[in-house]
Amino acid sequence: MDIASGLSALKSGFDISRTINQRIKEGKSYPNEIAEQLLQLQQLMLDSQRALNDAAEEIRALKQEVTALQGMEQIQQDLEWVEDGGFWIRKSERESGTTIHYCPLCWGDGKKLVPLNPTSGSGYFRCALHNSSHETRAYRDAVRRQSQSRGTRGEW
Repeated sequence: MDIASGLSALKSGFDISRTINQRIKEGKSYPNEIAEQLLQLQQLMLDSQRALNDAAEEIRALKQEVTALQGMEQIQQDLEWVEDGGFWIRKSERESGTTIHYCPLCWGDGKKLVPLNPTSGSGYFRCALHNSSHETRAYRDAVRRQSQSRGTRGEW
């Protein structure tokens, strides 16, 4: 039930109570009619209460959604794109001396910060969810040097 319905039920309840009060003032006693109107008044009050509870629940859910969106916005502001490797890092972590590389696909798909797994030496990372790989220039240079030291040029 929406708020408008709840307010409408309250107005109807006030109208019924006004009618009952008027009957009593006039000295007209219709016990069956008054009992029926009191029962209707109770139902309208329950409807109003239900509408207010529904509205309170909707407000709570919307507040949670706003809080989540604000948290996402804070994270978005904290992210920095690293071209060399093609991944995200958090500025706040970098400033505190920690560098965690985050998957761009996970962030793009569902706004989830999923750390990339470092593998095969420094500068090579993989996402366990997307199975994507991210190589930095340092890694490519190290592979090239290793390849040259073995006497191969790395050409196919």
